[in-house]
Amino acid sequence: MKITYDPETDKLTVVLKDVRVSESDEVTPGLILDFDAQGSIVGLEMLEASQRVTDPRHVEFTVGVYSRPRPSSLGIGASGHGDTARRSGDERQHRPER
Repeated sequence: MKITYDPETDKLTVVLKDVRVSESDEVTPGLILDFDAQGSIVGLEMLEASQRVTDPRHVEFTVGVYSRPRPSSLGIGASGHGDTARRSGDERQHRPER
């Protein structure tokens, strides 16, 4: 994913997937969605971005933590067969397979 803000044109561009754009549609004035050949959204352009977002020059990016099911909920016994993970704060610790 790539986010670009051009202060000269006041345009914010978000490329979700780097593929050929087959069609674009202005879904509301100043908001254009880009679609691939299958009709999936692959990007968007926001015109007059400084009037639509708090600060187009600032992006906050957060990655969610994937929570794996506990081995007991998968029917795996206490022997820990398979790859198990424990979460400590926002860090993940992996134990190798036995």
